[in-house]
Amino acid sequence: MSRRPRAVRILLRASPVAVVAVLVGVLAQLPAGASFVAATDDRGNSIGSSTNFCARSDYLSPVATAWTDQAAPTPQDNSTLVVRSGDQANAMAFVRFDLPVHEPWCVLYAATLRVYNTTPDGTRVIDAVEVDPAAPRWSTATLTWGNQPAGTGGAVGGSKDSTVGQQVWGVTPSVQDQYTHGNNGFLLRQRDGATDPTTHRMLYEGGLSGPRAAQLQLDWH
Repeated sequence: MSRRPRAVRILLRASPVAVVAVLVGVLAQLPAGASFVAATDDRGNSIGSSTNFCARSDYLSPVATAWTDQAAPTPQDNSTLVVRSGDQANAMAFVRFDLPVHEPWCVLYAATLRVYNTTPDGTRVIDAVEVDPAAPRWSTATLTWGNQPAGTGGAVGGSKDSTVGQQVWGVTPSVQDQYTHGNNGFLLRQRDGATDPTTHRMLYEGGLSGPRAAQLQLDWH
C-alpha cells in the first residue's frame, strides 16, 4: 500500500484551526462562486462552504458636489445644490463618488443614486446624467456655468417628486460606463429647462457626509 505524501499526512493530522489557516490562502484563489469541503482525520471535524464571495452592497458618500448658475459667472457655495430652469436662469447640480475596485470576477447588477431634495416640485422631472469622462475633472472650487463639462449618454429621469427626502435614480448603465471609460460624476438638470420660460427651482443637500448627504449604492454578485 502506497504511503501518502508527507505534506498530506501532516495536513490530515492537523487541528481544525490549522486547516482553516491553510484554507484562507486557498479561498483567495477561488472564483467568486465556489464550493469546497475539507476534513481532518478527527471524526466530526469538517469545514464546508458554498457561497458567492462577491455578493454585497457598497454605500458610497460623495467626494465632491457643486452647482452652476447661468446667471452667475463664479463658483457657487455647495452646501445647497440648486437645480433650476427658466429664461436665462438655468442651474445644474454636480456630484461625484470615488468608485471601489471592480474585481474582474464580480458583476455590478444595480447602481442607485440618491440625492436629498429639500424643496421638491412635483411638476418637474429631474434627469441624472453621466458627466463626460473625457472632459477635465471638475472641482467644487472652480466649476462655473462657463466651464462646466457636458453630460454624455442617456439621461435617467427621476420621478416627479413632491415629497421632501431622497430622490432616486437608477444609474446602472452609467456606472458600468464609468468603470469602462472613466468617472467624472453625475449632473442633475431639469428636463426641458432650457425651453421653459417659467422659473422652477429645487434645492438639494450638498454636504459630503451626514444622513442627508448624497449616496451611490452599488449592488454586486
